[in-house]
Amino acid sequence: MGRNAGGRIPVAVIIGAPPEWNLAAAIADRLSVVGLVTGRGDHEGVSIGTATLTAGGRMLMGAKNVDAVVFYLNDLSVLRTGLLFERFDLLLLGGYH
Repeated sequence: MGRNAGGRIPVAVIIGAPPEWNLAAAIADRLSVVGLVTGRGDHEGVSIGTATLTAGGRMLMGAKNVDAVVFYLNDLSVLRTGLLFERFDLLLLGGYH
């Protein structure tokens, strides 16, 4: 896992899970355990590893020190701004069933 030969990093997307579940943080923590520097964008803000960023998620996609990215999105943000990436590697649909 990590950057492929084309320079693309793996992207995980979480949609529909309640923010209090903190799924993006949990996935980012698991990726860091295996040695990946993980960027995260969720209801708590944007971070790379343990450093919180003041700019938005677009910085994560271009950061050279990031091996993987985890985004928590809600349906309204996607409708309002679109996606920050052209494809993703993992989609987790959360919510109450």
